[in-house]
Amino acid sequence: MKYFTKEFQRLEQLIIHPFELKVDERTQEFSENLFNELYDNFKKDVCANIPSDSEYYDSMPKLVYESNIAYIEKYFPREILSKVSDIRFLAIQRCTQDVYNEIMAFLAKHRAIYDKAMQDYREEYQRNFSAREPRFAQYSLHDCKVVSFEWKRKDLIMNFDNRGGFTDRNVVIFKNAKIFEKENGIEGSWWICDELYKTEYGYEFHGLLEHFENLEHKYLYFTVACENMKMFKKIKFKFNK
Repeated sequence: MKYFTKEFQRLEQLIIHPFELKVDERTQEFSENLFNELYDNFKKDVCANIPSDSEYYDSMPKLVYESNIAYIEKYFPREILSKVSDIRFLAIQRCTQDVYNEIMAFLAKHRAIYDKAMQDYREEYQRNFSAREPRFAQYSLHDCKVVSFEWKRKDLIMNFDNRGGFTDRNVVIFKNAKIFEKENGIEGSWWICDELYKTEYGYEFHGLLEHFENLEHKYLYFTVACENMKMFKKIKFKFNK
């Protein structure tokens, strides 16, 4: 992958998380009373658009709070966290003005890197395929699950579970294929994004997939060269459990 790398996916997870901070200078010092007061306000914010009789009304604030804790611990640098009196304030989306400014600058910097990768790939794709886009490019494998691989002579056939995806195609054939990279765990993984390149012999197709195991997830690369690609809808395809 040249643009939509594992680091790119990490950037995407960083910038798409719903994290709307509010400034409160009192968070410069931690106290349980202040935290409880601000947590009550946080609950009102989270539930603002949830009907009071909804089954999620009482549980959603706790879920958002825990999600924010995991998000902050995974993505925020120590330089920022060292300036916070307690991570629990950030988890309820409250902080001082100085911390707010640093977090906004941190997120803006990484959004710019993310946006540049998106734009650079769009421009390269346009240069490669402005004259004629391949027919198979109209189908997206995003959120499809890889079920199996098989070879028929020199053709590589991939079967997908497309029930969570954005296409009705569930079989991809790479004609006269050669695999350049295939990390362990591709089977059973979810297709996240891909890059397509024109070559002198046909195409190179680069995929980034996400694999879940024991509540952990990791990203995997898959790269194949081929003369052509074809995508089919196999109506009676039996998916693995």
